[in-house]
Amino acid sequence: NVYTQCIYLGLNDGWDVTKKETVRFYDRTAGKYVEYSDACVSQETVSEMHCEDGYRKARLVNCPSETSCIDGACVPR
Repeated sequence: NVYTQCIYLGLNDGWDVTKKETVRFYDRTAGKYVEYSDACVSQETVSEMHCEDGYRKARLVNCPSETSCIDGACVPR
């Protein structure tokens, strides 16, 4: 099943910018599982990792107002 190649390691489904999450993805090129976590791109933007169609994807999301990105999550200032 292709959907088992990318899994969430926490309770978050990859769409909550207020929590840092990690996905585990089977990298066919490397032949092993690799983990990717949400990361700050800037103080205002977080790169959210999520699973889509069995693959690891990232999307850039602006933090809500009155928050800043710190260690992969948007937190109150």
